[in-house]
Amino acid sequence: MKLDGEEYLLGDSAYSISTFLIKPFVNSQNPSQIQFNIIHSLHRVVVENAFGKLKNRFITLKELNVRDIFTVVKITECAIILHNFLELNNDNV
Repeated sequence: MKLDGEEYLLGDSAYSISTFLIKPFVNSQNPSQIQFNIIHSLHRVVVENAFGKLKNRFITLKELNVRDIFTVVKITECAIILHNFLELNNDNV
């Protein structure tokens, strides 16, 4: 994945840490780490809610074959575009 030096993805503790993925501290006792985890969680919740809204609007997203990542990405992109179009036109389908 290509992100510029100022962009990162937020992941949960199940993911491996990488140069572009930030995950919460595990068993954090340090106040700074606890604060980081709170902020991290607040931002991840926004993304999780967005994907939840997409999955509720487009049920097919719940049943995608994850083995074919190219198709998953394309279908997800199409769902996001269609969702945004519907939102802009006040269509609550």
